[in-house]
Amino acid sequence: MAFAEDLAPFFADFGEACTVAGQAVTAIFSAGSEIAVGEVLTAAPTLELPASVSVSEGASVVVRGITYTVRQVVDQAPDGALRLLVRTRG
Repeated sequence: MAFAEDLAPFFADFGEACTVAGQAVTAIFSAGSEIAVGEVLTAAPTLELPASVSVSEGASVVVRGITYTVRQVVDQAPDGALRLLVRTRG
């Protein structure tokens, strides 16, 4: 039997309301995370959310009244329970 952790309390404590691809979600916003994009390390705004939220590159994200476009979707190791969205303003 696989272990399934309920991440709702974590996001309730540390997250904020936002809209991801038209879905209202609670996620953790970071204005400038260091992210490896290909072989380059760059600072980019990110949004961390449960992997159960369906989103793809090019989707719109609204955080704190600012609209971003998802540039990259990265499922986090080791179990893929969290997803990181690398965003660009626009």
